Amino acid sequence: MMRTSLRPYYLMGALIAALLAVTAAGGVLVEGLYTPFLSESIVAFQFFQDLVSLIFAPLLLVAMYLTARGSVRA
Repeated sequence: MMRTSLRPYYLMGALIAALLAVTAAGGVLVEGLYTPFLSESIVAFQFFQDLVSLIFAPLLLVAMYLTARGSVRA
């Protein structure tokens, strides 16, 4: 059986989590960011989607850390 390194996957996951946190923080902190692109009803939902993304970005990093240490549940 050929063993491959999981390092590229961990690096890509960390990059995705970092970009997710940056874009979600921009959506939460910059007022009117989505207004030119979306209707008013969708803009309200987009704010809450960014809040949820800010919660799950660190959780993704924690899950990746735990799987790197051998956790099956993570």
